[in-house]
Amino acid sequence: MGRLFLANAFALSMLSADTATIAVQAISLDSARELLISREFINAVGHQSTAELLSQLLDMPIAANRIEIKLESGDELIVFQLMIRPPEGKVYTKEELLAIPFKFYLVRVL
Repeated sequence: MGRLFLANAFALSMLSADTATIAVQAISLDSARELLISREFINAVGHQSTAELLSQLLDMPIAANRIEIKLESGDELIVFQLMIRPPEGKVYTKEELLAIPFKFYLVRVL
C-alpha cells in the first residue's frame, strides 16, 4: 500500500511518471473521513479557507499546507473538488465555499 494524500485539486503534473494508469471514483464524505482516520496521510490542501471547511466537514484539524506532491504507483489521493470552475484568481472564503457544490474523489495510481 502506498501513501495517502489529501488535496483540493488533482493535476496530471502530480504524477511522478510520464506514463501512468489511474483510477478515479467519487466517494462520500463519510468514506473520505474513514480513510483519513484509518491511515496516516499527507496533507496538501493549498488554501486556508478550504482547509477550514475541510476541518469542519471531516471533523479533524486540517491546516493549509501548500506543497508540491508527486504520486507514485500505489499512492492514493483524496481530492476535495469544487463542481464549478472558479474565475481566474478567485480565492473563496469558507462561507462562499459552503454555497458551492463539491465532491470527494479517490484517485489511485495503479
